[in-house]
Amino acid sequence: ATGHPPDPEEALIAAQAQARLRAVLDEMDLEKRVVFVMYEIDEVPCEQIAEMVGVPVGTVHSRLHTARKEFQRAAERWQKRHPGALR
Repeated sequence: ATGHPPDPEEALIAAQAQARLRAVLDEMDLEKRVVFVMYEIDEVPCEQIAEMVGVPVGTVHSRLHTARKEFQRAAERWQKRHPGALR
């Protein structure tokens, strides 16, 4: 922390980005979303995800591959519903 109060515009932009991310993630299949969030956001290795979720590591890789495509499609749908929101 720099000791400076957060810039209101930056705080608003960050809050809007978080809301967009939540909206896109909410459209995803739960099993794939869990793997996607753990790997892409929390940076958990696939082997550890496999142990935590109780599936083979190959299943984690497969879910992650599909989740990335699903995330992209959901993000595109969100953008179509909210044109001009990402400037």
